[in-house]
Formats: sequence, C-alpha cells, structure tokens
Amino acid sequence: MGESRLETYCKSIITDSISTSIEKCERVYVNSFWCFGLGMLICIVGLMLKQPKSSSEGLTLIGLTPLDS
Repeated sequence: MGESRLETYCKSIITDSISTSIEKCERVYVNSFWCFGLGMLICIVGLMLKQPKSSSEGLTLIGLTPLDS
C-alpha cells in the first residue's frame, strides 16, 4: 500500500495542508525549508516512478539526466 500512502502524503503537503505539514515537520526537523523540500522531492520521485511516461520530463525539471534518452 505504498502508493496510496505516498499519494496521501503528497496531497497533504502540496494541497490542503501545506502549513500544517510544515508545522508538524518543524517539531521533528526544526527547519521547515528542509522538511518541505525533502517532502516535495520524495513526492516528485514517487510520482515519477508511478508515471514512467513523464519521468524523463520530470527528471529534466529537477535537473537530472534521464536514464534512457
């Protein structure tokens, strides 16, 4: 059930509860920037793994070289 948990995590960060996610993170990680950035990175990678068609575009967006060109 990793996919549904990832989707829920991403939704909570990206959409309705950005501020609450950051607040929860600040308690654990202190620095909200790193927490939010890390969360977004996990979401981007997770969503790319779920959608192989758009993975090369996503990799280009975050400045990485696609595995198969």
